[in-house]
Amino acid sequence: MDGWIEAARQRATDLIGANADVPVIAGLSLLLLAAAALTVMTFRRRGRSAPLGGGTAVGAPGPVEVPEDVSPRAETLLAECLKHLRSGPNADPTAGKRAERLEEQGRHLFLAATTLLGLAGTWSRSARTIEPALAALREGDTGPAIRVLSALAEAMAAEDAHDPGAGARLLRHLAALTCLHAPETALGHALKATELAPEHSLGWSLLGIIAEELGDHDLAQDACETVLKLGAGTGGQGLLAGAVGTLGEIHLARGQLERAEEAFRIALTYQAGLARPESMVRLYRNLAQVEMARRDWTRAGEIIDKAISLEATLGHRESMAELEIQAGLIAERCDDLSGAQARWAKARQIFDAIGTPDKAKALDRLIAKTVKSRAR
Repeated sequence: MDGWIEAARQRATDLIGANADVPVIAGLSLLLLAAAALTVMTFRRRGRSAPLGGGTAVGAPGPVEVPEDVSPRAETLLAECLKHLRSGPNADPTAGKRAERLEEQGRHLFLAATTLLGLAGTWSRSARTIEPALAALREGDTGPAIRVLSALAEAMAAEDAHDPGAGARLLRHLAALTCLHAPETALGHALKATELAPEHSLGWSLLGIIAEELGDHDLAQDACETVLKLGAGTGGQGLLAGAVGTLGEIHLARGQLERAEEAFRIALTYQAGLARPESMVRLYRNLAQVEMARRDWTRAGEIIDKAISLEATLGHRESMAELEIQAGLIAERCDDLSGAQARWAKARQIFDAIGTPDKAKALDRLIAKTVKSRAR
């Protein structure tokens, strides 16, 4: 489908005015999904039960009204979960990167955490099921949370056959949590969610993310283009930005550099207007990949420097070091060995400061290899 770029450009133009190509927009006040309509979520029951991990019969909850203080608590829980996925003794870099994408494009993890927190005060067996799941999630362990939501989804499938929207909502949460460690399983949940609620843009956004992660570019493209057709819906403008950005990654993987660049710049327009620097960093990284594919090393270095500045603002020191390494490699491509070594020295200082000796040693090996190669 060839019309998605123009459709996305028009939406971006409507969002921030006529300068849709300009990635830095100031003065726009938009609210993110985190502050959207999450004050009340209702789950109806008709008195049946579903198994929860180990065969325990657990009654489905009655109506769940999420207290007003759940949103900030869910944000805190999500931040703790992401921290453990990114760093620490049990860190999973792949899962951490997926978590960042899910947080950027629809905040599905936030919604899942909110669901659990809402259930914690209303489900009769929450002390035995939900509270341990929340504690595990804080440590980056999604397994117990997946079991709780799976049990609830099974109960709702049996009891609320006439409310597919509620089932689709839980399937989206399950897909988000499962995607971190088992994206193939998550894809099934996401596909089912879009079948139950085909009008819900959040579900298609999630499907696009997971399909792209698995390399199914055709399915990912269809899902993202569906998001653009449906519009932001309850997911906010961030969903549109995420869909366009994912389309850019698909085109980059296919070697379609012009279309990839176009998509990334449109997505930057959205994200700048939404004041979401975390998402902008990913887009700058992707734009740098476009320029490196063109062998325009100077332009690629300039874009990496923009990403480093944003990461510095966010305090993401490890990501800054990784970008400094990439900037060094770009400088080396430009035959600027002293510039490359200066960049690598910055990265080494950061690794030493944050206590990541393995990465520091890997960098030392890279430097030694590069110097040896140039000496030949």
